[in-house]
Amino acid sequence: MNIALTGSNGFIGSNLIEFLEKNKKMNLIYINRSSENNNLRANYYSFEDFFNNKIKLNIDIIIHLASPNFEYEKEFILRKGITELTKMIIEKLPYYNCKKFIYFSSCKVYGESSSNIESYNEESYLNPMTDYAKAKLEAELLTKELCKKLRINYIIYRLPFVYGSGMKSNLGKIIKHLRGSLPFIIFSDKNKLKRSFLGIKNIELALQKNISDESSFTNEVFNLSDSGPLSLSQLAKLYKIQGNSKSIIIALPLKFFYILARIPLMGKLVLKIFGSFEVDNNKIEKSYNFSLLSTEDLIFKKEDNLN
Repeated sequence: MNIALTGSNGFIGSNLIEFLEKNKKMNLIYINRSSENNNLRANYYSFEDFFNNKIKLNIDIIIHLASPNFEYEKEFILRKGITELTKMIIEKLPYYNCKKFIYFSSCKVYGESSSNIESYNEESYLNPMTDYAKAKLEAELLTKELCKKLRINYIIYRLPFVYGSGMKSNLGKIIKHLRGSLPFIIFSDKNKLKRSFLGIKNIELALQKNISDESSFTNEVFNLSDSGPLSLSQLAKLYKIQGNSKSIIIALPLKFFYILARIPLMGKLVLKIFGSFEVDNNKIEKSYNFSLLSTEDLIFKKEDNLN
């Protein structure tokens, strides 16, 4: 079985390579923006190679992860690197006799972190608020339209915050802060301000289902997240225990969160880091007949490295 992975040099892709390479019945094809920087692997290509028919193999499944970095790019770069790239890849699939496509989207198509307690499922109203989220939603719609037209079976995964080795994010900075045993401020109400996270191990579980069971390509959208949301405060406490950190965690009353959230500029950052953003993963667990691991399981079993 030939499986192509776009964005294998990225954060998620680089974490998935070891898992994908373990399958001896599978031949992994790497597709990135450049064909350089990896002389140790065979089947390493650029997008230019892919579009110019230089891959002399049929592709059974393509896993499309490649994407510009979150919301730090300008709108035209996001549109080109997300929407247009996805369109071009799908339109090229018939040349490689590829009939199965996995697209990694974002739960940000539902909106942004907020002070409201709400859980999003696949039928929730879509309200993308950033250029990144808008481009991801456009790519979803194109995937549905083009795959139907070209008779390609697809899966779309909407991901919340993904953590793991090599992440460059606010959570990564927080973990580094705790590792240094520095004081950390949280908000005390653990029953509010919860958010969903996603460990690499749970992505592997979903992909294993897709690779081993072709009937799992049902032309649907799935939220993919760890089992059970956590507040950032809970996550910090778990990591403090797991990492033997000596950080002093200072718990402020929840009312301070709501006060800070109303302050211009600062409020946006507070909501982004501490705000609530829960997604419901019941659909994928029922459809795939498996149970996703919790964030706590992944931290203490060291299934996912948070460094």
